[in-house]
Amino acid sequence: MVNWQWPERYYRWHIFFDYLRRSPHALKKHYFDEFADELRLMNTPALNIYFEQLRNYGYPDRNREVIVAYFSDMRQNWAKFVNMLKGFIG
Repeated sequence: MVNWQWPERYYRWHIFFDYLRRSPHALKKHYFDEFADELRLMNTPALNIYFEQLRNYGYPDRNREVIVAYFSDMRQNWAKFVNMLKGFIG
């Protein structure tokens, strides 16, 4: 389900992109360690409470299944995703 080819517009204009890209390589290799742990351990069914809250505020949840499936794929392929992010900052 996840397309591992992200267009540049998805990451290039991130507020910290230039900072991350210019950082020393020794620091870069550890930037996503905590994020990787959080992603690996993410409880995707726990997202349901957020969707319920959004619905209570009048926002539709028509893409709920797509979003949960996307996060499930990201969780199952966390190493691939983190390596893709690391590749963006070189």
